Amino acid sequence: MLTAKPKLKACQMPTPDVFITAESVDHGKPHPEPFLTAAKALGVTPEECLVFEDADNGVDSALSAGCLVVVVGDSCRINHPNIVSRISSFDETEFISEENLRIGSAIVGVVTGRAMPGSIERCSP
Repeated sequence: MLTAKPKLKACQMPTPDVFITAESVDHGKPHPEPFLTAAKALGVTPEECLVFEDADNGVDSALSAGCLVVVVGDSCRINHPNIVSRISSFDETEFISEENLRIGSAIVGVVTGRAMPGSIERCSP
C-alpha cells in the first residue's frame, strides 16, 4: 500500500474500502492469496467475484482462487472456462443499470457488486 495510495491520489481516484496490495499478503500473484484475501474482506466467496486482469500472473491468480475473469488487453493467452470475456480496454465496459454491466457484447448480472455466474453470457475470445 506504500506505493499504491499515492498512485491512486495522482490519478484522482479514491481509495477503495477494501484495498489489497502486495504488502497485504504473504504470497503475491500468481498465487491465489490476493484474490482469496480480497473476497474474504468483501464478505463474499471467490466464485462471486468478477476480476478484471491484464497479465498472465493476475489471471492465473484469479482463476486459481476460483474467480470469474475478464481479460483486459491482448497480452494474456490463457484459456479457461472461467474467463468470461476478453476486452481490449475498459472503454468496452459500461454499467447499464444497477444490476447489469456490459462487457464487450456480454451482459453480466451484478448484485451489490457481486458477479452472478449463472447470468453471464460467455463470449468467444
